[in-house]
Amino acid sequence: MLEKLILGLTVNHAKLELDDLPGSPVEIAGKLNVAFDSHRQWETISQAGKDDQIVLHAIRRTKLFGFVDDVRIELSSDQDGQTRLYASSRSRVGKGDLGQNARNLQQMKAWL
Repeated sequence: MLEKLILGLTVNHAKLELDDLPGSPVEIAGKLNVAFDSHRQWETISQAGKDDQIVLHAIRRTKLFGFVDDVRIELSSDQDGQTRLYASSRSRVGKGDLGQNARNLQQMKAWL
C-alpha cells in the first residue's frame, strides 16, 4: 500500500493520502464513524456523497483546552474495488499546533 504523510505548508495543517485501502468508501466511512463515536474527543459533523465517493467532516478537540481541529476525509473507489483516502486536519485557532494535526491523522490511520 502506497502511503504518504505530507506536512502542509503551515505548521497548523497536515495531510494524509492512502491508496489501495481494502473495502468500499461506505465501509471505510463506517469504520471511521464507529471510531469517532468511540472516542469522546472526536465527533462526526457531516457525511455527504454516494457509494463510490464520500466526504466526511469531523472535529477533534484537544484534552486540555478544548481547541478544535477540523478533519476532512475524502473517500473514493477505484476500478479494482479498493478505496483511496485523502484527509487533512487543520487547527481553527493559532499559528502552530505542536504536531497535533499530524497526530490526528496518524490516529485515524490506525483505526483503518
